[in-house]
Amino acid sequence: MIIAIGRCVPENLSKSLKQQDNKIIRMVVLLSLIFSVCKISTGMIDALCTDHAYRQRYALIEKEIKKGEEQVISIPKLSYTPVTEYSLHWEITNDPNAYPNYLYKQYFKIKGVTLRE
Repeated sequence: MIIAIGRCVPENLSKSLKQQDNKIIRMVVLLSLIFSVCKISTGMIDALCTDHAYRQRYALIEKEIKKGEEQVISIPKLSYTPVTEYSLHWEITNDPNAYPNYLYKQYFKIKGVTLRE
C-alpha cells in the first residue's frame, strides 16, 4: 500500500519538495550562523572593554604603590561595567577584608584597597 501511494505522487513533486527542504535547511543554518556571530561579537566586545577597565584599575593601583604610601589604597569604580554574561565582574567594596578586596591585597602586597566614593 505504501508503494502504491508513493507511485501516485508525481516525480516532479518529490523533486520540488527536496529543493524546498534544502532551502529550509540552508535558511536555518544561515540564521543560526548570523545569530551566533552577533552573540559572540557582542560578548567579545564586552569582554575586551571590561579587560581594559581592569587594566586601568591595576595601573592606578601600581601608580599609588610607587608613591610609597603605606595605607589602604582607595580607587574609583571601574570605568566600564560589563553588560553581558561573558564578562566576570565583582566590584570592590569599602571593606578591605571583603571579597574581592583581599585578593588585591594579596596580589599587590599592600595593606588593602577600598572603593573611592
